[in-house]
Amino acid sequence: MDEDELEGRWEAALEDGSPEAMERWAAAGDEAVRYLKDVLESGVPITRGAGGMAIRDVIDNTTEAVARLASAAPQAFLDAFNQPEWWSHPLVVEGFGTMDRPEVVGPLLAALRSDDWGRRASAARCLTRHAGDERVRAELTRVQEHDPHQLVRYWAEHALQSGQ
Repeated sequence: MDEDELEGRWEAALEDGSPEAMERWAAAGDEAVRYLKDVLESGVPITRGAGGMAIRDVIDNTTEAVARLASAAPQAFLDAFNQPEWWSHPLVVEGFGTMDRPEVVGPLLAALRSDDWGRRASAARCLTRHAGDERVRAELTRVQEHDPHQLVRYWAEHALQSGQ
């Protein structure tokens, strides 16, 4: 698949956000992971082509597109983003959150220690499927009891309750 096709699928997923557009994007698999990494490394804001879209819609569609891609191509996603410099990137956290694989526990726990409350909240929510892991339970309990932000504590509590 050429770059123009990948770019078109990415933009359709972000701008359209329909299940069909998301599925076409995710179906590009390993190539789409490479494209996503290039986009994230470029530093160009993802919202650049959003036109008249509400920023919330762009964020929601972007998050959904990354989550679907990580689910469709988990090994490629792990190969591309399982390095410490990516572990606290909000979209990578969301992608890892779709995976029921032990390799994502360490990166998600690292994101749970971020200085950014939004990243900690996302990491806590994404750790729900791993709440049976003793390390995860210990960290979620610590966060639930001591994090200064209410939303982070909420997601930690939710993850702990869901993992019982």
